[in-house]
Amino acid sequence: VMTPFPHAIDSGASLAEAREMMGEHDFSQLPVVEAGELVGMVSQRALLIAHALGGADSESLTVAQVITPDRYVVEIRTRVDEVVAGMAAARVGSALVVKNGKLVGILTDTDVAKLCDQTLRELYPPPVDDETA
Repeated sequence: VMTPFPHAIDSGASLAEAREMMGEHDFSQLPVVEAGELVGMVSQRALLIAHALGGADSESLTVAQVITPDRYVVEIRTRVDEVVAGMAAARVGSALVVKNGKLVGILTDTDVAKLCDQTLRELYPPPVDDETA
């Protein structure tokens, strides 16, 4: 269900690099690493706010300066229903999935919506007759 081996960005990268990586892969957020360790998240929203507040000056900022250090992290063996409940309780749009402390995946609200869609279609298959609108 999760996106395995997600892209991550170094905390010393520029905001332009973060924006480029997000645009290239159609991401709205990126895990941030420093010396190989997970240190937080950077979101499109944070980049937009930094640009709105700093204008051209924001281009000299690094990802470390706009990072969201609070993040929801779960071990890879955590059940999906527990992860989703935790995301809802924490009011976050993603869970970073780790194995032995290393980032191995990310579960986003989009992944959860796809899982719900798949599950509902399996439980309630669409009618096969042509009469249904």
